[in-house]
Amino acid sequence: MVDRVKEKEQQAMEVERQQIVIDELKAAVFEWNLEDESFYCSPSFKDYAISQESPKAIRNNRASLDTIHPDDLPELLRFFREIDAGNSRVEAVLRLTLVSGGYRWTRMVGILERDTQGMLKRAIGVIMDIEQEKKNSAKMDSLINAIPGGVAIYKIGKTIKTIYSSEGIPKLSGRTMAEYQQWVDDGIFENTIYIDDRFRVQQAVESAVSTGGDIQVIYRLNHKDGGVVWVQLLANMIGVEDGFPIY
Repeated sequence: MVDRVKEKEQQAMEVERQQIVIDELKAAVFEWNLEDESFYCSPSFKDYAISQESPKAIRNNRASLDTIHPDDLPELLRFFREIDAGNSRVEAVLRLTLVSGGYRWTRMVGILERDTQGMLKRAIGVIMDIEQEKKNSAKMDSLINAIPGGVAIYKIGKTIKTIYSSEGIPKLSGRTMAEYQQWVDDGIFENTIYIDDRFRVQQAVESAVSTGGDIQVIYRLNHKDGGVVWVQLLANMIGVEDGFPIY
């Protein structure tokens, strides 16, 4: 009898701990058991308009389109395509409609349990409020884009991969972000750097990478209109990923 009381006390403490974590993350949690059609949701789930839809409609992506920001529908469709593809974990960042009106930026995570035939039998969803994170990110982007030229992060290996680029970087060469990404993916040294400066820049990069030192070099950048733009590259190593330096 005493052991049973202790077990119940431990279970109650575990539930309390879980709720503290959920509250700290500003998360709404919901769970469907498709075997017995039971459904559970935490109180904060009811802050979102999607909570007023039937679980079956949500599960089959048949909920009202008013429950999500119109611009985020492609992200929602991708989320459900990944579920249909048999993934055990899916994630999306999108704006959900609040019951009180307006939208809230959220990170939605789905954890999916399937039977031996691959059929879905249990789904757990977590909706995390990332509104403040998005606002902070927008402020940081504004500050970065105010820097003359721009900021970029590269992974330097056999090829150079762009991890991040502020809006100012493609503008230097008169390109859109999409044009710039394609341009550098096709060969960052060959395409972006004026031919007479190419070897010198490549040497500067290789020398810095070999020692983990800083990159400092002035060169001419090929412009979309056929001309060139003088630029100065200042970079330092900020980390290592898969054995390759990040600058």
